[in-house]
Amino acid sequence: EVLLVDNGRKALTVVRGKYLVRVNLSLGQNLSSVLLFETQSNDDLPFNAQQPFEQKAAIKTEYVEDSGENYGGIVLGKGVNSKPWLGEYGTWQLNETLSIYADASHQQGSLALYPSNLSPSGFLASKPNDKKIYTHAVVGLRYAFANSQDLRLEYIYDDAGYNKDQIKRSAEQLHLPGVNPFHATAAYAFSGLDFVGKNYVYLSLRVPNLGKNDALTLTGRYLYGVSDSSGNVIGSIDYAASESLMVFVFGIWAHGLDDQELTRFIRGSLLVGSQYSY
Repeated sequence: EVLLVDNGRKALTVVRGKYLVRVNLSLGQNLSSVLLFETQSNDDLPFNAQQPFEQKAAIKTEYVEDSGENYGGIVLGKGVNSKPWLGEYGTWQLNETLSIYADASHQQGSLALYPSNLSPSGFLASKPNDKKIYTHAVVGLRYAFANSQDLRLEYIYDDAGYNKDQIKRSAEQLHLPGVNPFHATAAYAFSGLDFVGKNYVYLSLRVPNLGKNDALTLTGRYLYGVSDSSGNVIGSIDYAASESLMVFVFGIWAHGLDDQELTRFIRGSLLVGSQYSY
């Protein structure tokens, strides 16, 4: 529901939920809960996997150690019509510089669109009533340098993602006779999956406080699709020209054959912009 550039710090944000209520409850120093729910629909048209906007509610309960370094939590969520889901997350500090973290969610069935010849669009939500519990998980290792540099290595797994054959078929569906090209393209682009495949490796390095007045930050990222060896190379430059003005450059380049996991839409893009705060 949110489209962000460079981890949400700038440029473009589209927020689908409009009417939100948040309730916080602290149970001592270490334990807290947060309840977040939408009071009414925003009446948007279907925007992902042909599913209309749905009011949802979620509650998170988190435990934090006295040091603040180690923490973990459980999240429960439910939509008006969709099935409930369970999530958990946590971080464990191994030493002063190294930590591990994980984040996962589980839900019965999947609303994602899969390649199918039984639909005019070439795609069909074929697993909404599946009894299987699908898991989406991230496991990461973080190394924090003494000068605030940050290095991360992550493994991303999506049980509901396409297998290698489905990735190939999804591109072929766009050219089948009798398939509505508009609906097929929409389903291809907005399948309902965060990443179209199942297995990914992600590497990032952030180097802040460079140059005069520590105004320059460089960030490099690499996302690798395990099943077909496609990948995205992502880089950004942030420069604090003043206390109010931030100038940035954001670029992405995709490698691999056409219509693979990470080459489905663009081969590359470059965004140059600024953000002024007052």
